[in-house]
Amino acid sequence: MNKTVRRNILPFFTSSGFSAVRYYSIMNPWLDFIVVFDEKKYQPQTIAGHIMSAMNEYWESDDLCYGDLLEIRFKENNVIDYMIIYHDDDDESPEYENAWESWLKRFGTIYDCINMLRG
Repeated sequence: MNKTVRRNILPFFTSSGFSAVRYYSIMNPWLDFIVVFDEKKYQPQTIAGHIMSAMNEYWESDDLCYGDLLEIRFKENNVIDYMIIYHDDDDESPEYENAWESWLKRFGTIYDCINMLRG
């Protein structure tokens, strides 16, 4: 997703009571995304559980990409109102990385998927 789209969707999500769960991998920096959802409809822990279920299947399978598995898992669990925003791993410049982190901070409530489920 390009930077223009990110800037355009930010006011909508922050003003509409949306939250997000972030999944990222320190060992695989290309793997970084957030799932945006309406916290009035879905619990953050539930969304995180679906993400982890999809990602566990992804690491054990060579058949599907993780984006497809996320969509399948959400559909199986009747999660229909969400948006997945992927980090652009093609742009490794410090400027882009700083912009991504800055954008995440302005977003609002972002739950860390892995730490949230560890307790």
